[in-house]
Amino acid sequence: MLGQTSGHVSASWTVVVPFKGGSMAKSRLGHASEGRPGLHPEQRSRLALAFLRDTVVAARATEEVGRVVVVSADPAVRTMLPGVTVVPDPRRGLNAAVEAGLAWARDHHPGPVAALTGDLPCLSPRDLSAALDLARRVSLGLVPDKEGSGSTLITATTPGVGVTPRFGPGSCQAHRRAGHAVLPVRADSSLRQDVDTVSDLRRALERGAGMTTEFAALQWRTDRTPRTHPFPGTRRTA
Repeated sequence: MLGQTSGHVSASWTVVVPFKGGSMAKSRLGHASEGRPGLHPEQRSRLALAFLRDTVVAARATEEVGRVVVVSADPAVRTMLPGVTVVPDPRRGLNAAVEAGLAWARDHHPGPVAALTGDLPCLSPRDLSAALDLARRVSLGLVPDKEGSGSTLITATTPGVGVTPRFGPGSCQAHRRAGHAVLPVRADSSLRQDVDTVSDLRRALERGAGMTTEFAALQWRTDRTPRTHPFPGTRRTA
């Protein structure tokens, strides 16, 4: 049930996470960056699943989140995330996947909704909680990525207000044109640390990623094949 007090929404959030998966997942990780080699399709697929799991684990641990819905056609998702609701991907692109998840949320749990990218291995419940608290103050909200051109989170709190996701290149500006207000989230928030490139991955590991991503990095450290060993080591940060 959706309630409002002083313009704030009191119901728990439904968070939708789209996931492409498969051999085409995270294709930009296949490109060399800063002198580090790119990753093979199998590695990218495994890594994308690791990102997803760490993102979903953090979202489920966030107090304001009532449920997480993953939209995907990858059968590995159900194995990786037992107990999480999985909505079939309509296979018409990222935004169609988000729309499918939002439609499920409207039908099953009317209330505030958010769409979150699944490539946030450093995400902390504290940072997501802070963003959702800010999002309660606006009808449509937005968190840009670290460069400020993309989007990692869009939100909607007002019943009946439609959300048209515009993820992709230049999505921050596209979401702003659609009426989403940029939420004043800290520049160093883990919610803005999405991973698209090998350099992004290196920074995530230096910052301290989730357990599944760290384990994937450990596999690379023990691999003697140069192309599959792009990082000299990792470290956790508090």
